Amino acid sequence: MTEILTALLLFVTAWYAWTTRRILLANEAAVEAMREQSEALTRPHVIVETFNEGATYYLRVRNGGTTVAHDLRLQMDRSFHQWGRDGRDISASQLFTVGTASFSPGSEIVYGLGVGHDLFRDDSLRDAMPVQFSVTATYRFGSRTVEEKTTIDLEQYRGMMLHWSPLEKELKGIREALEKQNSELRQLQDLARDQSCKSPGLITQNSEAGGRVRASWSSTLSAVRSAISAVTARR
Repeated sequence: MTEILTALLLFVTAWYAWTTRRILLANEAAVEAMREQSEALTRPHVIVETFNEGATYYLRVRNGGTTVAHDLRLQMDRSFHQWGRDGRDISASQLFTVGTASFSPGSEIVYGLGVGHDLFRDDSLRDAMPVQFSVTATYRFGSRTVEEKTTIDLEQYRGMMLHWSPLEKELKGIREALEKQNSELRQLQDLARDQSCKSPGLITQNSEAGGRVRASWSSTLSAVRSAISAVTARR
């Protein structure tokens, strides 16, 4: 009987130890997950990415985090000459050779890469303007130093259809603002005409001045409409 009780006690003790260990491991995992989430919300994030404006392509480095990235330095695995062989080598820029002591949240640096017909059509420029390369960012925050590698592949832009909507929207905004001003001008002219009826000597003077202003506004509106039509035709 004693042997059975002893064996049962050993089993219960072993089960209790195993269960306790599992609970401790689960707690450690939860604490680590919370720490990582907290760090992700309060750390710098140096992002290396490409973007285009029409047929021109750029490389952008920005801090998308909430704190400062200290001792930031970038490294490229290949040279890239902006705009072709005679252009400046991006890998020889300040951020790649010396770095910066601090890179604040929201900061960004943009490097011009080139235009589409050089990047995708002129094979003789492949060595000077590679369409695939990597950028490694090394920086520090708190007591941690991180090294993050980003692979850039400009081939993703090959064959895409260019759009000019940002410029077109901006021109439309200008046109709407001018039309609003033109409407307000007409209202002022009507008001001036009513007031001039009380002083007949001012009618001719006000009419001539108003006519010149309206002619100027009409000319500006026509120019904006022509610009919008030209932009739309290029799409």
